[in-house]
Amino acid sequence: MQWPEEASRQARDDFERMLPEAFKVAHQGLATYGEFWPFAVVVDLDGGQRLARFEPDRNRPGPGEVLAALRRSLREGEPLRAAALVLDVHAPDLGSDVVEVTCEHLGSPPVAVRRPYTRRRFGGRVSYAPDVVGPGTPSLLTR
Repeated sequence: MQWPEEASRQARDDFERMLPEAFKVAHQGLATYGEFWPFAVVVDLDGGQRLARFEPDRNRPGPGEVLAALRRSLREGEPLRAAALVLDVHAPDLGSDVVEVTCEHLGSPPVAVRRPYTRRRFGGRVSYAPDVVGPGTPSLLTR
């Protein structure tokens, strides 16, 4: 993966660790349920990596509500050095649904990695196209 030239070595290493975990968990949701709720893979200041999810109080809140609550909980929680926000969205410019992972790091500009996918109507098999990488928009590490 080509990361921004301005990215520190630590940022590149953290991105390389977070990205496979983000896509693995997203794939499991797509393959099992045909969708997934927004979640994040985060790295604390000591380098520990974990999944972060928002567990709603009710059965079917809107995705926007889940995303807002996830962002709020991460901004108000322990300090982080990196975060990868993972969304299931439609990308009109690619003409496809995509797993979108926005990687943020204290030592790098944000990067968005979008993996287009299609899901078969029968059998639910998920097929992926090559990743599309571009600049991201910060939303988790801003205070």
